[in-house]
Amino acid sequence: MTLTKSSSTINFTTLTLGDLDYFFGYSEQGFLLISNSLLETKSYQPTNGSVYKDIGIEIKVSGVYSDYIVLFVKSTVSNYLAQLSFTKLTIAQGQYQTINFSGNEYTVGYLQNPPYYVNKLVVITSLLQTREYQVYSSEIINCDLGLEIRVYKATSEYIIIFIKSSY
Repeated sequence: MTLTKSSSTINFTTLTLGDLDYFFGYSEQGFLLISNSLLETKSYQPTNGSVYKDIGIEIKVSGVYSDYIVLFVKSTVSNYLAQLSFTKLTIAQGQYQTINFSGNEYTVGYLQNPPYYVNKLVVITSLLQTREYQVYSSEIINCDLGLEIRVYKATSEYIIIFIKSSY
């Protein structure tokens, strides 16, 4: 992968590994910026030959030049999502999905209610406890029902979340 320095806004290059999207940028100040769809971010001041193992990937810096950087990227040996117990859900507007963590069943829905059409995530437990959250893209929700929810993308048509048990 080759990244070019950007003087104003950083242009990110996207790479998908497994269920995660990774975003790579190279700033005018010489920083390598990395984030993923689990909302984790890292930055490095790269040097030739350096290797970074973080947020589920391994990055080898092949060359650092005045205007660009060359990287080799691969996923780490361990399955990153399985290790962290996150499950990816894509839920269409007005739909619900059921997920089970260690015998605890949750129903998760995505709604837009008129008249304001606010994006809402609804979580219902098997004991009929219900929580509603107004959601935006790139947001982490610590649900008091025992879930951690990372909202990767929320549009008027669907939501993509990564969800895991807090217990």
